[in-house]
Amino acid sequence: MRLKLILTLLMLTALAIPAVADEVDDLISDLKDSDSGVRASAAIDLGEIGDTRAVDPLISALKDDKDSYVRNKAAEALGKIGDTRAVDPLIQALKDESETVRGSAAGALGKIGDTRAVDPLIQALKDKEWSTRSSVAGALGEMGDTRAVDPLIQALKDKEWMVRYEAAMALGKIGDARAVDPLIKALKDKEWMVRSGAAWALGEIGDARAFDPLTTAQKDDDPRVQAEAARALENIKGPEPIENTEDTEKSPLPLSIGAVSLIAAALFVRARRF
Repeated sequence: MRLKLILTLLMLTALAIPAVADEVDDLISDLKDSDSGVRASAAIDLGEIGDTRAVDPLISALKDDKDSYVRNKAAEALGKIGDTRAVDPLIQALKDESETVRGSAAGALGKIGDTRAVDPLIQALKDKEWSTRSSVAGALGEMGDTRAVDPLIQALKDKEWMVRYEAAMALGKIGDARAVDPLIKALKDKEWMVRSGAAWALGEIGDARAFDPLTTAQKDDDPRVQAEAARALENIKGPEPIENTEDTEKSPLPLSIGAVSLIAAALFVRARRF
């Protein structure tokens, strides 16, 4: 009975493989459909399936499709598939005329994690659109490369709060101690999300310098910041108490049990003599 079940499952699997292959081929063909909605839907489905045969057709869609929504979905799909062949085309897409495509390209590069993308992403932190800068900061956090630390520290001063928030989160993911003091300053940002992100990041880094500022942040006006500061403090040890060496030097050493016994015996013998 068990052998029969196994054979049945193997047969079903064998039958399913050609079906998936046929679906991928059909979707790749749909990337050239005259209807942009069909092309975008095909890109989405190809990203979900994750078949690497779709990489080159999706790269073509990213480069050549006239519809920004299709290019956007092609970038997202390439990020999900994660093939490094897409890195250079995605880097080029960081300069796409559409801010949505630029943001999706940044997110895809963050997922793929190829270090070739670090410097182009750092440059993209200066993008004119805040939504793109926000996506770029998030991507740099996913990549975890320390080259991004100083640029992300600068991004903590961005005029848009979402960029500051993503920069704080990215610095927490990277975990470099250079970010501690700037993140402590961010605990006083006017936006509660930024303050909360800074608290989380400080908890991830775990530097003792953040102990007192996070303790203060537990009294923040926003209860969500208070809660994040409390969670962060669970990962940080406070400063070690300073021992009073003068008292230690003056205090007599504690007597061992054996020493006490010897003294008691000597006193007992002495008492019997008298």
